[in-house]
Amino acid sequence: MPTDKRFDDFPPRAKTPGEAPFKWPLRRSRALALVGLFILYLIFNTSRKQLVSPNTCNPDGADWSRYAYSLYATDSATVCHAVLVFDALERLGSRADRVLFYPEYWDTVVESAIDRDSQLLVLARDKYRVKLHATKVLSVQGIRTPSMPL
Repeated sequence: MPTDKRFDDFPPRAKTPGEAPFKWPLRRSRALALVGLFILYLIFNTSRKQLVSPNTCNPDGADWSRYAYSLYATDSATVCHAVLVFDALERLGSRADRVLFYPEYWDTVVESAIDRDSQLLVLARDKYRVKLHATKVLSVQGIRTPSMPL
């Protein structure tokens, strides 16, 4: 004799006398009205944000002329790293300015094929639209070092 019983084999639940059938807390018309009001609120709220936007030609509303990525290069390794960062910013479509601070004794004149620092500075300026600023390099104590090439 099988011990498994199917759901169809059980007798239906008997109602007690005076028991009311189950009703949802809200009627269907009230629930539909609430859903409709919520949808109207969403439509009105999103359209109002689009109308109030302070800068209509810039969809994200940011004033990108106020922002910049600035890097400080003190040797060949850091200027190479800076160019890699500027390349990534260009690929990602960043609209903020790019600034590179480098030692004042470096130049942007490529004198030979082994003058890698100057090549990287020119690459950053020409290809990645980086603004170059020569600065005096500070030492560990915060004192300006004499201007001498490495």
